[in-house]
Amino acid sequence: MLPRIARHFPPIDYQQKHFLLLAIAASLILLRSWEAFYYPPLFKEDGREMFAFYTNNRGPAGVFRFYSGYISLVPNLVGYVSTFFSPTATPGIMAAYSLGVAAAARSLFYLRRFRFVVPHDRTRAWIVLLLASYPVGNFALDSSTTYSFWNLLWISLLLGIAPLPRGRLTRSLQFLIQSLIIWSHPLCVVLIPIHGFHLFQSRRNSGSRSFHAGIILMVISYLFFGISWGQGAQVEVASAIRHATGYLSSRVLSEGILGTRYSSLLQMNGFGGIVDAICIALAVLVCWWLIRNRQRLQRAQWYCLGCAVYLILALTLGSTLSRPLTPRPNEIWEQRYFYVQQNLVLTILSLPIITLLGNTRVKKTIRVGLSLCLVVWIFQLHHKSRTWFYSPPDQGEEVASFLRHVEMTVESGSIPEELVLDRSQWSIRIHGSSLASPP
Repeated sequence: MLPRIARHFPPIDYQQKHFLLLAIAASLILLRSWEAFYYPPLFKEDGREMFAFYTNNRGPAGVFRFYSGYISLVPNLVGYVSTFFSPTATPGIMAAYSLGVAAAARSLFYLRRFRFVVPHDRTRAWIVLLLASYPVGNFALDSSTTYSFWNLLWISLLLGIAPLPRGRLTRSLQFLIQSLIIWSHPLCVVLIPIHGFHLFQSRRNSGSRSFHAGIILMVISYLFFGISWGQGAQVEVASAIRHATGYLSSRVLSEGILGTRYSSLLQMNGFGGIVDAICIALAVLVCWWLIRNRQRLQRAQWYCLGCAVYLILALTLGSTLSRPLTPRPNEIWEQRYFYVQQNLVLTILSLPIITLLGNTRVKKTIRVGLSLCLVVWIFQLHHKSRTWFYSPPDQGEEVASFLRHVEMTVESGSIPEELVLDRSQWSIRIHGSSLASPP
């Protein structure tokens, strides 16, 4: 049936398929958190530390400012550029940028260069769709400019694992993108071992060697000049390692697979042992699949699996070392510290799942049944995770009303000393002097 229908449509090339996947990923993100994009709320830091800061500080030097002890270059640059537009357009611009980054992160695995680990484009396409449809994190991670650096980190890690592009222009563009991302997130330090491995492997290729050495130097430069080591909470290493071990089960694996709602309910009601048992069972299942297919797996696939496991461990430990985290599993805004690891876990698990569902040697009824179960599970997760992906429209309308008031105040010419949208700790304060001077 489907092949006969497909014959009536012209074939599409690889670039068109990739663009289609990007559009589908963006659509799924929009459907999951449509209020955050239709009524952009300038969530927390987006209002106070992005819009208000760059409206009050017009100079480009603010792009290199330290916030929370580090420079976040790309989000700062977006916040700065957005103030060149009218205030009412700023929330939409920032939300559109965040949506683009989130969709790009989820669809990046479809790049041709990932054929070295998953040769079939169709399999990678299904993995991309699974990642895009699975509700991981919360609405702020997909719609907030400040929090977009977690998706940027995900992009940089995938680019670091994959082989380099062959063209000089494409390679130079990737170096620029990775450099900007490195200067946006402190946890990009985990890239040093990966690019160090590539540097050792490419000792006979001067172009590749220069690229990987340049990335390592870029990370080191950020460690010296992009991070203020005197700021931030002090965390004991032994305590961080102990907590990181627990977070691997309670936050990375269980929330990534069961969803925040189910995981937190189980742990808060004293069923943490069930969560641990599920995680152990999944780990055993993956190990069994690896052992069973060890002769089929190529060296590149073992390399990618090793990188994923290393990144999951390193990012979890790095997050616990950087700041003290709450032990409560349902603390919504600390989901971001485990967001990338959860997506890496899903990527690992999705490969055997997609392979099984596409295996023609398995009975069709079994494959259809498993596919339906997966679809029902994802819909159920969306329903139960609605709280974490819902942004109250009244907050966005309040911001829009305030920004319209700012525009009308500027047009009237009678500008007060300060315009304030009271949101307690995250109040937006616009200095009248900044509105009187052009951007």
